[in-house]
Amino acid sequence: MTSALVKCALCAGLLLAFLRPASAQTSAPPDFATLTTAGQVHALSAAQAREGHPVSLSGVVTYCDRLGTFFVSDDTGGIYVLPPPNLSGLQFGMAVKITGTTGAGDFAPIVHATSITPGGFAPLPPPHVVSLDDLASGGEDCEWVEIRGIVRAAGISSETGFAEFRVATGGRQLRVQIAGLEATTNFDRFVDAKVRLRGAVGGIFNQKRQLVASKLFVPTPEQVVIDEPPPSAPFDVPVRPVKSVLQYTPRTSYGHRVKLRGAVTFSQSPRSVFIRDATQGIEIRSDAAPRLQVGDEVEVIGFPAVGEWTPLLEDATIRKVGAVTPPLPAVVTPREALEGDLDSELVQVNATLVDYVPRREGEVLLLQSGELLFNAILPSPPRHNPLSALPKGSLLRLTGICQVQVGGPGKYRLAFRILLRNPGDVVVLSQPPWWTLARILWVLAIMTAVFLLALIWVFVLGRRVRAQTALIRQKLHREAILEERGRIARDIHDELGSSLTRITMLGERAEEDLAKREEVGGHLRKIVASARGTVQSLEEIVWAVNPENDTLDGLVGFISHYADQFFESANVHCRLEMPVELSPATLPAESRHNLFLVVKEALNNVLKHSHATEVRVRVAETTSGLEIVIEDNGVGFDPPMATARHAGNGLENMRKRIESLGGSFVITSVPGKGTCLTAKLNLQPSLA
Repeated sequence: MTSALVKCALCAGLLLAFLRPASAQTSAPPDFATLTTAGQVHALSAAQAREGHPVSLSGVVTYCDRLGTFFVSDDTGGIYVLPPPNLSGLQFGMAVKITGTTGAGDFAPIVHATSITPGGFAPLPPPHVVSLDDLASGGEDCEWVEIRGIVRAAGISSETGFAEFRVATGGRQLRVQIAGLEATTNFDRFVDAKVRLRGAVGGIFNQKRQLVASKLFVPTPEQVVIDEPPPSAPFDVPVRPVKSVLQYTPRTSYGHRVKLRGAVTFSQSPRSVFIRDATQGIEIRSDAAPRLQVGDEVEVIGFPAVGEWTPLLEDATIRKVGAVTPPLPAVVTPREALEGDLDSELVQVNATLVDYVPRREGEVLLLQSGELLFNAILPSPPRHNPLSALPKGSLLRLTGICQVQVGGPGKYRLAFRILLRNPGDVVVLSQPPWWTLARILWVLAIMTAVFLLALIWVFVLGRRVRAQTALIRQKLHREAILEERGRIARDIHDELGSSLTRITMLGERAEEDLAKREEVGGHLRKIVASARGTVQSLEEIVWAVNPENDTLDGLVGFISHYADQFFESANVHCRLEMPVELSPATLPAESRHNLFLVVKEALNNVLKHSHATEVRVRVAETTSGLEIVIEDNGVGFDPPMATARHAGNGLENMRKRIESLGGSFVITSVPGKGTCLTAKLNLQPSLA
């Protein structure tokens, strides 16, 4: 469809096809002859509907408007119809005969009408009385239904030009479009009314043809029935204490507006206002709050809602009735603020500034009191915000609204933040001491440099005494270097040579395809990937030949670092379990290198083949040696079958490397239950 409104009205028929009775799903002829019911059209898949099968059906109009939104229902259900151009004369309740073809729509099958022949008015199908949970399932899409709830807001939509209600029922809210209500309508008589609404259900969906929300299209004002009107003068109802909001009260009708009275403690017009009466503070949310100042006395009518920790009022109407002395903040500690009793209250706390962070939602101060960290945020800072000039480490006194932040299934308290009203709510009590951590580190660095210079001088003085010994050691070292250089040359040739050759070839191909942007982009991506692999291989070679790493601690540290980096950009959670302390045993470079190659091959297999979401890497030092366990929660496999298909060469290579070191290698895996690899190495004096 070309209209955004019409797109929103497309029905979720594909999902309905699975939810309808089997008789409705199979009512379409197998050879796709002319379809005669809405149920048959809805039962088509998107691919089938896109083929444009002929349609000839009769039904009654359940909704139509000047923008071309058009729903029809028959005995089998409802369907969205795209009418031909310049069609006029259709009315709600008319019997119509429609001919046309099927279409996939932007979400579910629809009818592209080539002709619509109106008849007289016909009886409407009985509406399904449904809840918003029923609509969320998609099973009632395009159907003629009845919804019951309380109107939260009403008016003319600037987006569509039609009257729109926002109706709450069962903890959810639904947008309702009503044809026939003009801008001159007194919409106040609907707000807070308990109503019954009859209309056709339309879908709101995304670009992936997925249902996002539902919307009710009500054809006439007569389909809006007020079961319980709102008070004629909403502000004449009794004032309730803030503390009583959402508390159990016998014989009280829940879901309607309540009236509160209190003094303004914070105002972020027009969206959020905080007030306080003699019992408690509360947040008020309104789309049209007047401009208010701290200390203004206001009356509020609004709908109670569950907030982060304490209730709040939504869709509120606020009116100023006077002015009082601004409430004084409660002087508390950060630990008391975290308890939860001060949520939405004006408080004053002392804390040390750790950092200043400008963010989209405002200027944020990171603060610390003892071991407790929390934030203070200034939502609308002035152009020249003095908070950014506060020195880190300063002791501050902050005044603002306490907001408890919660999480988890039971909404347990996690943290809190202070909502600042203006920069004046931050007072510097003391500047940070001169002996900051940074300065202490500089002094230590200088002292360390002096100490190192002294050690170098001592080394130079004793060099002559050790000259002869050094010559002998140099000769032995030179022979070891020659041997090691040979191995490094082979590794560089095998690991880096091929990667550099590939980079060269890709660069030449990119030069040849300079006029082809897509091909050049592909070459460059491959060059970057090859370069990254080359850097990784070089890091592994350097680590393997460095004699300082000939320890268990060096091996375990490098495995931990490699595993963490390996899964950093992948959608796999890596859990590392490494020993805190290790024995001073050593491993030759060749042994370390072989052990690392086994770990590397195992991690590659997890990422490439297992489809795992979590992998556990555990290294432990046992009484007999070293144990390495790599376990994932992936799809698993059958090791004998993998070997029979010649797909287990990597596993066999790992086994041979471990056995060449005198260790043992065991791999267990069951399809669908993950894989566990265990390598054990005996740290005898021959390896130490």
